[in-house]
Amino acid sequence: MSTTTSHSLDALARRRVLVCVSGMSPAIVTETLYALVKEHDFVPDEVHVITTLEGRARIQTALLDAETGHFPAFLRDHLPSGRSIRFDDSTIHLIGQDEHGQGTALADIQDGDDNRQAAHTIYRVLRQLKTERPTQLHASVAGGRKSMSFYMGQAFSLVAEPGDRLSHVLVNEPFEGVSDFFYPPPQPRLFTTRTGQTVSSADVRVQLADLSVIKLARMLGELPARAQQDFDFAMRLAQATLEPPPVRLDFETGRVEMLGCTVEMAPQEFMVLGLYALARQHEALRPAGAALRAEDLDERLLSDLNDGRPVLGRDNFKPVHSKIVKRLRAEVGPAADWLTIESVRERPAGVKHSPCELRLPAYCLTLEGEADWWHLLQPALGG
Repeated sequence: MSTTTSHSLDALARRRVLVCVSGMSPAIVTETLYALVKEHDFVPDEVHVITTLEGRARIQTALLDAETGHFPAFLRDHLPSGRSIRFDDSTIHLIGQDEHGQGTALADIQDGDDNRQAAHTIYRVLRQLKTERPTQLHASVAGGRKSMSFYMGQAFSLVAEPGDRLSHVLVNEPFEGVSDFFYPPPQPRLFTTRTGQTVSSADVRVQLADLSVIKLARMLGELPARAQQDFDFAMRLAQATLEPPPVRLDFETGRVEMLGCTVEMAPQEFMVLGLYALARQHEALRPAGAALRAEDLDERLLSDLNDGRPVLGRDNFKPVHSKIVKRLRAEVGPAADWLTIESVRERPAGVKHSPCELRLPAYCLTLEGEADWWHLLQPALGG
């Protein structure tokens, strides 16, 4: 089976989900549905809406009412025979509440704290939808306050994979000003605008504008627990995969601080990381720059760095390199790759180990309590 065919079958097997943010205008849900079904041949299996208490009340009245709701009417008017879409109270997600309905739902978004709660809720819902089962996501930024639309785009970028789409629904004037317009009916009918003008739905155009966005899910991989819950931390982590973040090494405690996380390293891990960090910090003074060879270090010197304890022999450096990144990755995910210790050039003849150096640039490093280490290491490192 070709790769293209395999990907096509995978797309068919995935659940299709439309996610909208909504405020005082629930019509964006049915307008987006109309464009997806009629223009893009995309019939979602589920519709999820992220909103406030007031937004939910409007959705329940305008869209979900069994007798007068525009969502059941849309299904009758435009859904292909034999298809159904799940959209009910269980797929409405209130800002301020968790996945179990715990917490205080917001009536509206009015200040910075409310905005942060909106960001966390949008991110949580999108992550949950993408991780609970294979899902093709179509997210809309059309509804709600501008901050909600912005956070929808940001959260979508964090969780999106190839095949997921982000869009904004566009409805031509004057139909944006028609309070009872929710989608074009099968047969044209007349509507009245807020200014009293009579217009025919035969003239309406409902279109989706695709929004270009970087899809980071595959690049970020499996995120640490904190990044799965905390939108702000997930954004910092994503940024740190693109450019090196500040890193602080405390030589007195053996701890590494990165992205607001403090990681206590095993003695041998911190010793190896500390050596390469010192070489990086003093690279301008060293003939070899930041590169370091294990053979250049006397084992007695390494013991002195650890208060006389023979923590690690110089022949055992290489296995520790990967342990350092593995320990940090549990806290900061792929951002830990900046602390990779990697070979810099081919090994000369007769030399057991290739020179290695810390990937992180010197300007991102802050070293504290390193004076005693540097005093012992300076002759060996040539700084």
